[in-house]
Amino acid sequence: MIEGRILRATAASVVVALCGTAAHLLAGGDVAAWAALLLVLGVLPVALLVTARRLETGQMLGLLLLGQLASHALAGHTTGDGSAMLLAHVLATVASLGVLRHGEGAWWRVVDALDLLVRRAMPRRRVVVPRPRVVVAASEPWFPRLTALVTGVGGRAPPAGA
Repeated sequence: MIEGRILRATAASVVVALCGTAAHLLAGGDVAAWAALLLVLGVLPVALLVTARRLETGQMLGLLLLGQLASHALAGHTTGDGSAMLLAHVLATVASLGVLRHGEGAWWRVVDALDLLVRRAMPRRRVVVPRPRVVVAASEPWFPRLTALVTGVGGRAPPAGA
């Protein structure tokens, strides 16, 4: 399932970078190509960590806001109006949330359908657990007695005065 996580994380990273870059450009800012690529590469490890499970809308929104903040910081100097820039990044966050929430829902519907399909295709087998057997203890132990270890080995030991 790691391939699915990589796909989802990459898609999320690209959406965050595209929306952040578009917002910055539409509000009158400049964005270097290296900054957009760096944003994708910077968001990707975080996206890989959080794509292990389904995200709530609030969790996704918080991460997308951080992505927009990062995109604004990486883009650098702006010549546009500050309120227009803020509005553009807020709209980019909302657009990212809509795209990713729809994609996330579709992804999990496919995963759930495949899981159900596999479960139905697998034959149901009854697991038979054997009954435990009664083990009879040996009359003589196979290991030396504790008293032999404490009192000495017997006649084969060196003399006490040696």
